[in-house]
Amino acid sequence: MPFIEIDIDELIKENMKDPIFAMYYEKSKLEVDLIGQIIHYRKKMNVSQQTLAQQSGVRQQVISRMERHQSFPNLVTLSKIAKALGLRLTFQEFKSTDQIKE
Repeated sequence: MPFIEIDIDELIKENMKDPIFAMYYEKSKLEVDLIGQIIHYRKKMNVSQQTLAQQSGVRQQVISRMERHQSFPNLVTLSKIAKALGLRLTFQEFKSTDQIKE
């Protein structure tokens, strides 16, 4: 069966016209970006998942599932992981009119 070429950027752009899709896309993008930052710093510091688990008190399986985007940890767990990496979770004001609404 031949592959069908799909322009993902165009597909997302088209679907962003749907406000429900747009809301969930932006919410998941924030989660993916946050997890990406944690992975970046963990690897930059040359810390294994097992070592991070020991230092944070979070099970290695939880870290693994988070990094594979199979689950999104709660704020307490994220704070423990960030602290173990010498990071701090902070909030900043959106500079966009596309604020996330629940």
